[in-house]
Amino acid sequence: MINDFAAPEKCGVLIAGHNGYGTTAHLEDHTLHRASAPKRPFLTLSQRRHINIIAIILMLLIPFVTFTLVCASFSFSLNFFHPWLPFLVLVAGLLVSLAFYLLGHANHLHNKAGLSSDPAWFNFIAMLTLLACVCGFGLGEYNYSSNMQSFYQLSNLQTYGGVDPSRNRGQQMLDAGRLVFASGVHLDLNHSMSFVDGHSYCVAPVSIEFDGAMQQLALYDFWAAGVDCCEKEFLCSNRLDNADALAGYRISNHDARVEYYHLAVKQAESTFGIKASQPIFFHWAKDPVAELDDQQESGVRFFSRSIFWGFIVLALIVAALVWFRCYIMAYV
Repeated sequence: MINDFAAPEKCGVLIAGHNGYGTTAHLEDHTLHRASAPKRPFLTLSQRRHINIIAIILMLLIPFVTFTLVCASFSFSLNFFHPWLPFLVLVAGLLVSLAFYLLGHANHLHNKAGLSSDPAWFNFIAMLTLLACVCGFGLGEYNYSSNMQSFYQLSNLQTYGGVDPSRNRGQQMLDAGRLVFASGVHLDLNHSMSFVDGHSYCVAPVSIEFDGAMQQLALYDFWAAGVDCCEKEFLCSNRLDNADALAGYRISNHDARVEYYHLAVKQAESTFGIKASQPIFFHWAKDPVAELDDQQESGVRFFSRSIFWGFIVLALIVAALVWFRCYIMAYV
């Protein structure tokens, strides 16, 4: 009796005898048997490989968790207080990718030895985890440098209130993160200046008004600043909308634009005959605390969107790989 579950090359071939009854003879030449078997059409459902549900879950879970951890570690406070720890998370993700690659390679050797194994799923997980590490690192670093870095820097600096530019000096407030000025303080647009190097780096000093006129100060150490916002007049930090503002939040000294702001101040000193001993640059604002909160929310929102769209893209890639594995690689 022929085993119905035997592989085709192990099944017997029925040959008619002289008495009309069939007899079973086994072919030893499997190549001849395969050649005589009818060819199945390409990409038919009956030929597809079984879908490995556990492998698909791992293809979604491991890269997604890796992407989330790497992106979060580079986006938020871990990168600010312990800059080396996010790289440990990244290395851990790369090691996970390497481990699955080695598992896939080992299963490939088993497969060549004739054992029942399927290395493709391991290779897919390794590839997706590597991609998750790269994307998580890139998006996390972008989010940190664009949104979260300045937020953490300013949040760890001091807040000064009642600042009077005629009495206070920049040297006294080197650790300032947020400044609230005294009543009567305004931007002195008559002494605004720009330094042009591809972009216009605009600065305007803070002065105090007395009897309807801006006072000439001995030192101008507090400057509102911005980029490409002073073509005809100083409009940085939405100055027209913040006409009654009396505060600002610091532009970090780590910002690459600060050196250009210093050059703009030097030009103002030379042009108007004024002096600045220790310039402090800031964004003019009505409520610097609210501005920083908005910056933090922007970073959290960017991270949330990255995670959401990252999962969507990952799911689409996994679906494509599953289709490729079950309907294409089965015939290779």
